[in-house]
Amino acid sequence: MLSGAATLGAATLGAATTAGLVARPAAAGTAAQPAGLPVFRYVRDALALPLHYNRTGEFIFPCIRGVYDKLGNPRSRYYLYYAPHENPGGICVAFGDTLEGPFHDYSGNPIIDKYLPTTTVSHVSSPHVTWDASTRQFFCYFHGENFTTRVARSTDGITFTDETPILSTRLVSGTSETSYARVFEHSLPGRGNKYVMVFMGVKNGRRLFYGWSPNGWDGWQFSQEPLVNPEPDGVTDISGPTLVKRNGTMYVAYHGNDGRMRITEVGDAFDKEVHLGVFHSPIASDNGRVAAPSFGTQGGVEYMFYEPAPAAGPHLHRPRRPRLTCPHVRASHLQALGRSVRRPPIAAATLFAPPPAAYPIIRLNRRHPARRGAGSRASRFRRSRSRFGGFCAIATGTPLPEGQPAHVAFSTGSRPASRLKEPVSRLRATRPGISAMIRSLQP
Repeated sequence: MLSGAATLGAATLGAATTAGLVARPAAAGTAAQPAGLPVFRYVRDALALPLHYNRTGEFIFPCIRGVYDKLGNPRSRYYLYYAPHENPGGICVAFGDTLEGPFHDYSGNPIIDKYLPTTTVSHVSSPHVTWDASTRQFFCYFHGENFTTRVARSTDGITFTDETPILSTRLVSGTSETSYARVFEHSLPGRGNKYVMVFMGVKNGRRLFYGWSPNGWDGWQFSQEPLVNPEPDGVTDISGPTLVKRNGTMYVAYHGNDGRMRITEVGDAFDKEVHLGVFHSPIASDNGRVAAPSFGTQGGVEYMFYEPAPAAGPHLHRPRRPRLTCPHVRASHLQALGRSVRRPPIAAATLFAPPPAAYPIIRLNRRHPARRGAGSRASRFRRSRSRFGGFCAIATGTPLPEGQPAHVAFSTGSRPASRLKEPVSRLRATRPGISAMIRSLQP
């Protein structure tokens, strides 16, 4: 989460392997940002671990919503929506009483899964929730498949029904994907609309398009021409748009394939395309990418939730087999781990880099590191299968700054980490090898 300047920390959400980062504005006196945006500083990871549901170990597209003034008896003041992307995906929600979190996930997640009333899709993802005051309902926009955007409605922000497709590639000529949509109240001159949608369309690269509707539910129409193009930014693809109203005009904030967030003025009539440049770049723990911003304000402080890149690469993004991921591990710790944990249990925990230095991210795998391109970095951590009880160590990432939070997940068999029942505290009590390795656990 970023605050003032925010990340999925004080404005935060992580897709990636963290459910959200929050960021807040940095101290006064920092250089002015495009469109007068604050300089966001990292606050924290938004989601408290372990989670009740996360089949694939990745999180994308945070959406923060204040519900305290909309519901009679909300579970918390703020609801944070997010989703994994890979099959099967699943729209999720977490609850927090302040924008700085932490947010605790709903035990009934996912609130929308891939088994829809009208069809079954490979995955559902990229949730964006809007409150419609006239009907006193929440509208949740999401995609499934990547070429179809859908909407569902709810009176409590948790139970969504009446899933309805509203956007597909056949409605925007020449596109092969239409997804990652966000919807906002904003009237365009002469269109008779109340709501606008900004979304990513693939048409000779990823570009940002828009549509409009009189009520946010149906009657949608879509521009056939992009609203924002990537070429003026010097990149080939842009995505994750969100509408920002500042300075008496409208902007679109989004991310590019270079891993940075930018902002472009489009005007009240969506008749401009004034590229203003980068307003937020990755910090070390973002692993080279910040994406899909969602903004909120509390007590006069602006927050940004966003998704960073996966913390330890594809093995967290597309898990294929049981594994343990763990940053900042010494080779001596690996020996203790191999002796004490033959079949690692446990769900998830947060791991902090031990002083005085940071160490490479390690993956422990049931496969020998010589397979699947382990590489020279892996060779530094190879140990015999007998010594490790069937586990081998592979270096899979770069060092993180000392004290920067990362994530560790334990799994066994084919069950995902989020489904395992043994608490982290019991692991610490019964597995001294892991206790010695992990300096700080947050169950």
